[in-house]
Formats: sequence, C-alpha cells, structure tokens
Amino acid sequence: EGMLCFEKATVGGAAFGCSVPALAAAGSYIQMQAAASIAQAGVAGASAMALGRVALSAVAASNTAVVSVSVATINAIRGVNIEAMLAVSATGTFRMMARGSVAGDSLSVRGGFLRAYRLV
Repeated sequence: EGMLCFEKATVGGAAFGCSVPALAAAGSYIQMQAAASIAQAGVAGASAMALGRVALSAVAASNTAVVSVSVATINAIRGVNIEAMLAVSATGTFRMMARGSVAGDSLSVRGGFLRAYRLV
C-alpha cells in the first residue's frame, strides 16, 4: 500500500502509474485511486475521485497500471492511493510514475510513502 501527495500549478490532466517486476503465473492485482478535488472544512469524502483496478498476469505479459484525473483547480494538495498484491517471480524494482498532460505542465510530488510486506 502507498500514498502520494501531489500539487499542480496548471489546469489539466494528471496521470499516475506503476510498473512491477516480472510476475509469477499466479494473479496479481493493483488498485489506484486519485483525487481530483477533495472536500474542505472537515467534510468527509472526495468530490471527484478516479478509481482504477487491473489484474496482471505473467501469462498476459503485462506489468503496468495507470490511473488519470482531470484537475480543474490549481495549487491544492491532492492524493493518489495505491493498493496491490503482487506475485513476483524474480527480484526487481517497483516504480511509481507521475506526469501532467499539458505541455509545460507543472506537477509536483510533495511526499508520500510505500509500505511493502513479503509473504512466504
């Protein structure tokens, strides 16, 4: 599981993705949620949330997942949450990536965490 906090200085889209090491034949699952706007003043919940789910498999030879949102207001902290269960077949690197969709876009990752557990 993990979370990234981000901020945009320009209006437009933002995309977040991850790539994973080589997968085993068993199924692997990734779920990512990205908040485009978050309710203020102590109101629980988000007013605009993108949710992406994907099942990955060594048989399908896929190892990438992406979720995107459209950000209408700038200079506010937003978040991307990721949860995954990965059955990997080899050592490797788990990568998180972020990008804006407009030329000259300013997207800043302000912090976050990634927590991993190994099940044997």
